Amino acid sequence: EETSFEKIFSEHGLGTVRWITTIGECVLLPLVVYLSFLPQPELMAAMAEDHLMPSIFCRKNKQGTYVAGSVISGVLMMIAALAVPFSVLWDVISLGVLIGFNLTNASLIQVRYGNGGISRNPKISRMVWGLIASTLLAGYGIWLGYAADAFKGKPPSVFVSTLGFGFLAVSIALVACIAYTGDQIRDADSSSFYKVVGVPWVPAAGMLVNAFMMASISFNSHVFLLALLALFFAMYLAYKFTRNARRTGMHHEK
Repeated sequence: EETSFEKIFSEHGLGTVRWITTIGECVLLPLVVYLSFLPQPELMAAMAEDHLMPSIFCRKNKQGTYVAGSVISGVLMMIAALAVPFSVLWDVISLGVLIGFNLTNASLIQVRYGNGGISRNPKISRMVWGLIASTLLAGYGIWLGYAADAFKGKPPSVFVSTLGFGFLAVSIALVACIAYTGDQIRDADSSSFYKVVGVPWVPAAGMLVNAFMMASISFNSHVFLLALLALFFAMYLAYKFTRNARRTGMHHEK
C-alpha cells in the first residue's frame, strides 16, 4: 500500500500541514524539472564529445546553441509526458531528482577530499561509495521497517528496522572515518572552491534524508524508473556497439 506524507498528515488530522506539503510539492517539482532541463543540451553535448552519445548532440548553430540536442531531448520529454500517467511521472521524477541530489552530495565529498576529475585518494572514494550504499539501505530500512508502520499505528518490523538502524550506524562510522582520516582541501581563496559548511557531515545527512524520502515512494514507481534506466542503458550500449563496429570496418578497409 502506498504511503505518502500528505496521506499520513491527513489521517492524523493535520490538514494545514498536508496542504503546505502539497503546495510545496506543486511549486517545487516543476521548478526542479525546469532547472534540470536547462543544462540538458550542454550535458548531452559533453557526452557526445566524449563519444558516449551520437555526434548530433554536440552540433551548434551560428549562435553557439545546441539546437539539435535541445529539440531531440525536448521532444522525448514531451512524448514521455503525454504517454505516461501524471501520477507515475510525478513519482518517477521525484525518484530521479532525489538520486541526483545524492550523487551531488557524494560528488561534493569527493571533490573536497581531492577526488575531483581524477581519483587521487582511492580510500576516500571507496568510503564515499560505501556511504552511498549504506545511506540508501538505512533510509529504506528505517522507513519500511519502522516509520511507515509507526505512522499507521502498526507494530514495526523488527528485522527490517534493525537492518535500517544498523546501516545508519555504518553510515555514521563511514562519515567519521572520512572526516577524521581524510585530508580535506581548504583553499577558500580559490574561485573554484565550492564553499559549504559541515563537509562531510551535512552532505551525508542530506543523502540519508533523500533515501528516506525515496523509500516513501511506491514500489511501482521504482520499477518504472529502473525500466527507464535500463532502456537508456540499452540505447547507450547499442550506440557504442554500432560505433565500434563502424570503426572496425573502416580500419579493415584501410
